[in-house]
Amino acid sequence: GTLLGTLGSFSNRNATASATAYTQRSFSLAPWRGQTVRLQFRGTTDITLPTSFRIDDVSVS
Repeated sequence: GTLLGTLGSFSNRNATASATAYTQRSFSLAPWRGQTVRLQFRGTTDITLPTSFRIDDVSVS
């Protein structure tokens, strides 16, 4: 399908020491109300700057 938009983009390139804790994020899907949408979570990494992201407790309301 067609990419409707990107809700967030995160990187460890500008991380601080306090960034090791979990952070809650919220995003509005209002622009796509009434449409069928697919949420996709994508992580990329390379050997020079390994990154780990964990996603927990996703809800849509």
